[in-house]
Amino acid sequence: MNSRVSTIALVLLATASIGEAWFITNQQNQIDQLNFRIMSLQYQTTVLSARSSLLESNMSDVLAEFEKQVQEIQDENAKLELEYTDIVGENERIEYSLAVLQQDHEDLLEDFGEYVDQFTQIRGEINSRVGIDGNLSRFVTPQDPAVAGWMLAITGGYEDPDSPDEVWGDYEALYSWVTSRIREELDSPYPFIYADSSRQVRWVKHSVRYPNETLADLSGDCEDQAILLLSMMTAYSDRLEKWSISIDWEGGGHVAVAYPSGDGGLVILDPTRDFRSDSLVSGDPASVALEEWIGRFSHDDAYVNSVYDGEMYMEFKSTADFLAWFNANHGV
Repeated sequence: MNSRVSTIALVLLATASIGEAWFITNQQNQIDQLNFRIMSLQYQTTVLSARSSLLESNMSDVLAEFEKQVQEIQDENAKLELEYTDIVGENERIEYSLAVLQQDHEDLLEDFGEYVDQFTQIRGEINSRVGIDGNLSRFVTPQDPAVAGWMLAITGGYEDPDSPDEVWGDYEALYSWVTSRIREELDSPYPFIYADSSRQVRWVKHSVRYPNETLADLSGDCEDQAILLLSMMTAYSDRLEKWSISIDWEGGGHVAVAYPSGDGGLVILDPTRDFRSDSLVSGDPASVALEEWIGRFSHDDAYVNSVYDGEMYMEFKSTADFLAWFNANHGV
């Protein structure tokens, strides 16, 4: 009995020892596994720590580079802002200067325009005396006080404007006064100014004077005396048509006074050549009067070039052209 119990006890003890040994072995295995895992985790931790350190180092470099670039950008931006401010200021100064220049330019243009207008006006006044622009009517001035005064002193005016004898007699008195009192004097060289101010002034041999200027000097050429006589006759009476009549030839010309006498007749009064039609009343047929007058000049190419009074100016290409106009208006 005791032996059996002992055996059982031994068996139980052996079994317990085996179980304990297995348990211990199993626990050791688990511990070993845990240790392995710990070692593995430690290794991984070491690797991760190393990688983390590397990443931190790289991140630090990247951050430093980033901060450097940010600072450079900020510095560059500050520089650009300063330059922009300078540019804005310079632009404002330029705009102001441009506005001043534009105003100066406009003022200069306005001044230049005034100078051009003044030059054009002065040029027109000077060149009008050359008489090449056909503006000779302006020189016929019956309303001028000097012209009217001398006309009244010579004729006393008229009592009966419908009396031919009185009118023709006073016309002859005016003609005789101009012929005897105004000495013939050729024009001095006179400037002709071109529109292009860069061109030199051209000096011409012929110019026109106003009647009051001829009266002041008591001298003038054929045109000056004709215009004076015409102005006096018109101041005396503007009821009858009369004009300055001009003939031209190559290299020269001449001017007198003429008026239609009715029935196709023409009267010519030429103070500087001391020539007048035989009758101041009836005159001669226009073609005869012109032939006699033009024949006094040794120029076969002489022809009637123009007639003009204080309001009208007409040019002709030939004497025949003038006669056609005259006969159409004053012929029989």
